[in-house]
Amino acid sequence: MSGDIIIDVPNIVYLPRFVNLNLVRVAFKSNDSVQNLITGCAVLKFLSIARNTWHDAAIITISSPVLKRLELKPYEESLGFFSPYDFGYKDSKLEIIASVLEHLYLQDCKIVPVKTLF
Repeated sequence: MSGDIIIDVPNIVYLPRFVNLNLVRVAFKSNDSVQNLITGCAVLKFLSIARNTWHDAAIITISSPVLKRLELKPYEESLGFFSPYDFGYKDSKLEIIASVLEHLYLQDCKIVPVKTLF
């Protein structure tokens, strides 16, 4: 999924075959939207998020019992590459709960990790 899109995921999402998910230049309306999307992808192994904004989200939770690879990175469209200066997280805190996570990539994030369980 790519573009200037605000994602507001309802409580029930069912994407049973999504194994890889790349999100570029999208904004999540809330932390619940993020977690509802991840929860609806029961076999999600790889999640990549580039330059996403969480509107009014103080804590960003990424929780999945099957997620093996997580990448969070900024994106600067005008330059055509990832940039740390327009990431959109500001003072948000990141909580990762992923017991089988094998790869974590955070590129120049303006994130303060508060809890990591993996």
